[in-house]
Amino acid sequence: MSVRAAEEDPADAVRLSLSEALSRALEQNLDLSIAKKDPEIAYHDVLFQKAAFDPLFTAGYQHAESKSEPTQLGAGLAGTQDNLFGRFDGLLNFGATWRAGLTTSRTDSNSAFNFYTPQ
Repeated sequence: MSVRAAEEDPADAVRLSLSEALSRALEQNLDLSIAKKDPEIAYHDVLFQKAAFDPLFTAGYQHAESKSEPTQLGAGLAGTQDNLFGRFDGLLNFGATWRAGLTTSRTDSNSAFNFYTPQ
């Protein structure tokens, strides 16, 4: 390189070999950076789609009380009812759904017509 060419280079110029220039260009290429993320994105997409087949657990409890005022025909009535349930729901990979669960209910009353049927 001549002295004249060296004098024309700006003060902040950086000299690079061809391989250095190519490696810097590849490092700063946004399209390549995005393409490197494609396998990870595809993995998370598959994982998200498989989540539709994860079972869902549902549980609940309900309590109710009832009271009536005494009348001329008799005493007032009072009663309570408790319901408890739990279940699993799911989707099979060929489209069918499944459900398994338990439900229990308990009713108490001071009525003379209350029948108990233990099972």
